[in-house]
Amino acid sequence: MKNTGFTPEVRQIVHWRSGGRCEKCGCKPAIQIHHRQNRGRLGPREGLNEASNALDLCLECHDWIGHNVKKARDELGLAVSFYQNPAETPVHLYDGVFLLGPDGSKTPTSPL
Repeated sequence: MKNTGFTPEVRQIVHWRSGGRCEKCGCKPAIQIHHRQNRGRLGPREGLNEASNALDLCLECHDWIGHNVKKARDELGLAVSFYQNPAETPVHLYDGVFLLGPDGSKTPTSPL
């Protein structure tokens, strides 16, 4: 498996938060962890590999985000620009809109 930069502890937190279900669709088992704020060429940044910047996704939803970056970023918070803080950016998940914490918490919030 490709090393994404998430530690085993963060992967465990994200998987616990998701309950093993895709956090976008809620229908399929989660098999990939997605960086909401892209790793890109800008190098390491604070919070990049925290649970607030991670989503547990099925392959189809991970691919959808990659092919629909503008909608995923501007409307759903599934992707986050370099200038946004993932912990302060609401994300639309299958079960509501939340702020994600580095400890794996999901705090209900209002949409983007």
